[in-house]
Amino acid sequence: MAICFLSPAKPISISPLIYNKKPAVIRCNFSLPTITTTEPKPVFTSVRSFAPATVANLGPGFDFLGCAVDGLGDFVSVRIDPSVHPGEISISDICGTHASIKLSKNPLWNCAGIAAIATMKMLNIRRKGALFVLVSPDFEAPTKKMRAALPAEIGMPHHVWNCSQAGALVASVLQGDLVGLGQALSSDKIVEPKRAPLIPGMEEVKKAAMRAGAFGCTISGAGPTAVAVIDDEERGKEIGKSMVEAFSKEGNLKAVAMVKRLDRIGARIVGSVPTR
Repeated sequence: MAICFLSPAKPISISPLIYNKKPAVIRCNFSLPTITTTEPKPVFTSVRSFAPATVANLGPGFDFLGCAVDGLGDFVSVRIDPSVHPGEISISDICGTHASIKLSKNPLWNCAGIAAIATMKMLNIRRKGALFVLVSPDFEAPTKKMRAALPAEIGMPHHVWNCSQAGALVASVLQGDLVGLGQALSSDKIVEPKRAPLIPGMEEVKKAAMRAGAFGCTISGAGPTAVAVIDDEERGKEIGKSMVEAFSKEGNLKAVAMVKRLDRIGARIVGSVPTR
């Protein structure tokens, strides 16, 4: 865990990871397009830095004129903490004057934490990413049929609920909260309840995924693929196995499972033939 000590003005403690700014390595396989990146390796186990205090808003220079002063400032100590998940920041201690100890230890509400998060983004260092467990049964779910199952009208309570959960899902993505993401995508009260009964075993498949440790589970598109969210590949494989078994037992369907990472690139050209 890394500790930041600010000078008499505003002490802060923080525990991010220190990395060497090294360009990511990208590998492409044209037969099956996949891209992997390797994060830079740590150069130091701990670093202590100092930032001088400033006199801001000099006269008419509101928010754009200021100067640093000698002898006052903030000390920030940062170190790698094995108990903190990769790509995450933890502020462990804040010390200094009475006013400074009132500063938030939430990295999102602390200047040192915000700076550390921005630095990691600049270095393309990410927290442990989402893994999707995709389980596809041997069953057809035509989009036209699945759309016809949707209600022509919905009640206000369900509309409000789904809108709130859609907002929660977006917030979870922005905050990197995989547990919150799973909870939100599992909470549909309009579409999934109508479509799930049309896919044999789907309701039990979702229950099996949650029992096996998935953060959340729902239907992918119109179906019939079920998708669960997790952050560990081995656990993902176990969850996939449980879902396949549920499709077989409850829906009498054969199914295949795979665990895939989020594609951060999107559509891209993987081959071309130049004109002559």
